Amino acid sequence: MEQKSVRNKTWTDLAFHFSKTILEDKGGRAVLMIWGFGAVTSFAAGCYMHMKEAENKKKGGAQAKQQLKEKVNRESLIKEWTEILKIPFDGLFKPATIHLFGYTGLLLIRIVLTIKIATLAGTLGKMIGSREFTRMFQLQAVFGLYCVPAAIVNALLHFESHKLSLAIRESLVKHVHTKYLDNNLTYYKLSNLNRNRTDVDQRVSNDITRFSREITVLYGNLLKPCLEIVVISRALAKLMGFRQLVGFFLYFAISAVWLKFCMPPFARMTSLTQKLEGDFRTHHNRIITRSEEIAFYGGANREKEIVNDSFRGLKTVLNKHYLLQCATSILDSYVIKYGGTMFAYSMLIPAVYLGFNDLDKKPAIEVMEYYLTATQLFVALGTACKLLVLSHKQLQGVSGLTSRVYELLQVLKNPLRTNAGGMPNTCKSNETFGSSGARVRNAW
Repeated sequence: MEQKSVRNKTWTDLAFHFSKTILEDKGGRAVLMIWGFGAVTSFAAGCYMHMKEAENKKKGGAQAKQQLKEKVNRESLIKEWTEILKIPFDGLFKPATIHLFGYTGLLLIRIVLTIKIATLAGTLGKMIGSREFTRMFQLQAVFGLYCVPAAIVNALLHFESHKLSLAIRESLVKHVHTKYLDNNLTYYKLSNLNRNRTDVDQRVSNDITRFSREITVLYGNLLKPCLEIVVISRALAKLMGFRQLVGFFLYFAISAVWLKFCMPPFARMTSLTQKLEGDFRTHHNRIITRSEEIAFYGGANREKEIVNDSFRGLKTVLNKHYLLQCATSILDSYVIKYGGTMFAYSMLIPAVYLGFNDLDKKPAIEVMEYYLTATQLFVALGTACKLLVLSHKQLQGVSGLTSRVYELLQVLKNPLRTNAGGMPNTCKSNETFGSSGARVRNAW
């Protein structure tokens, strides 16, 4: 009965049929209950975080104004990126620039191969259904041939990603070494004349490394999805029409706004974590440097308290960070990964149900080819949209690292600057350790 007069069915019939089936099914009702609970819970969590942030701003006074001033926004982030990335990308024939072009070219090749393999998978399904075994065996050989460059391109993408990250790191590290160990005694000024002694070692050895790696991953996760969305959408539009594609993208747009509203301040937490890691490392470095004075004045117990307190603060922040990451990962995975897959399958239905592109006149084997090809393309498109939506989380993490690397570059230009606009004082107890015994005694 359902197959008769497909042409007479409308979008209203489809919506009514779908809603009626979901509401009458136990599994459908369970899914709706889970969605409702998740929506209310995440909305309440988002409102609580925004209220808490507004309350802290009111109570914080001058400190809150300073935090608000330092908060990463789009314009300042672009400015910091420009200041940092002009160091490795200062010429067309620099290693970082060459690897950037190579990485971008491989991304384009991978997208073309993805579409070709998806088309072959759909055709193979058609051959299986029609029992055209000779043609099916031939297409299997063609499929195997296309998998060879696909495997090579995937491996080269990882290789170029690592090489690009290393090239960025090398340029930044050499630049910092040149500024830090110059004839103006910058290293001496930072270590002895600047009251706000800095964790240069942490920023050079750890922050620059993480920044180089994360900025490379972010570039790939922004460029690749954008290119895939353009190319794959064009292929899908020819296959099934624009209306379903608009609905598919609308789902991801709404999901992105929702997730951004519920997202904790990961940028601030990343920056704070790196700062506390630097503090902990600096405390241990100071013990090594001042071991003789500490032993002379019997300060081992006090030093143990300092390093334990430092690690305790770091542990508290990391536990909170991991817990929030776990919660947001659950929300991200369900809404973007699995929700996007469910919505993609839903977008395949109208063309068959309503008979678009004369699918109602085609045999079942042609419908199978349409379904398999569209499924493969939708999976690739959904993955691209997922990476694009979740890139805001990576952007927050990169922005925290960006601010720390940018502060390092700025303080190297003027090592005697104060905290205003410079690097924070990462070790308050440093100023208690001078050459005089009285100041060392005051620390204990």
